[in-house]
Amino acid sequence: MNPRDRVIKAIEFDGPDRIPNGCYNLAVPPGPRSEALTRLYEKFPQDFAGVSGAARTLNWAQSWSKGTFTDEWGVTWRNLQDGIIGQPMGHPLDDWYKLADYQLPDPLVNIEESRKSISGADHSKYLLLDGGSIWHRLHYLRGFKEILLDIVAGRKELLTLIGRIVDHNLVQLRSMLELGVDGVMFGDDWGTQQRLMIKLEQWRRIFKPSYQKMFDEVRRRGKHIFFHSDGYVVDILPDLIEMGLDVANVQVSLIGIQTLRERFGGKLCIAADVDRQNVLPFGTQSQVRKLVKDIIQGFRGQDGGLILYGEIGPDVSITNAESMLEALWKYGTLV
Repeated sequence: MNPRDRVIKAIEFDGPDRIPNGCYNLAVPPGPRSEALTRLYEKFPQDFAGVSGAARTLNWAQSWSKGTFTDEWGVTWRNLQDGIIGQPMGHPLDDWYKLADYQLPDPLVNIEESRKSISGADHSKYLLLDGGSIWHRLHYLRGFKEILLDIVAGRKELLTLIGRIVDHNLVQLRSMLELGVDGVMFGDDWGTQQRLMIKLEQWRRIFKPSYQKMFDEVRRRGKHIFFHSDGYVVDILPDLIEMGLDVANVQVSLIGIQTLRERFGGKLCIAADVDRQNVLPFGTQSQVRKLVKDIIQGFRGQDGGLILYGEIGPDVSITNAESMLEALWKYGTLV
């Protein structure tokens, strides 16, 4: 079974031979760590092919580098450490009077780079495209506190801006979905450690219809829909399933393996984060291996429905990353 088929079978509950390896690393500059990660993936091959999408910023490499820069959306970023995206410090829509003259960037500015990336990718692996965001883009442009106040106040400008962002994303999607990708990952972090950032009713009224438009575009092309959302987001998962979601990339340890299995087993494939808040960066190798085993055992018996999607950030040692992948290979065989 090749990697692409393995991922598809896992998503569609169709009996993959083993749990797919979706583990990945954040940006790493050339050097010993990058070389160690390359050796690690040679030993434990990934089942996904990373491809650059038009949704990525023009300054993608710069966005992971220490320093200050302004992206093509007009957002000024400050980054204190290589390998981690920094914080937006300057917001082009910090006052709503600027909205009338604000110009979104060309949605197809990266299309040729994306074509080359997809054309040159390993098509025996699953090609997952970055489909963009709504929530993140809003608070980058407006400011986090300001956008929360706008939701409470019911500002009409908020709906106008969301509409423009969605139209921008749809232009990208229609172009990119013709290039032979297998699925699209949308990403917005909607949870705190205990609950959603806004009321569920607000999410349904303001944001759900916009996500539905983007999901429908992907669904019409017969591609899988992935959604990444950090925090305790269990309350929106039923809505996302209703909207056509195939795969949820969530913090399994935060939400709970049992909760996810009992409520969504057989209905939703879980791309499981491997506790990048605690165990993966700060735990022992045996704790990492035990967590991976617990995740795998917690979702057994579904003929799929699980992808291991551990993130190797700059605070994760190579030894812990290797322990994660070793455990996937040891416990993840399904036939």
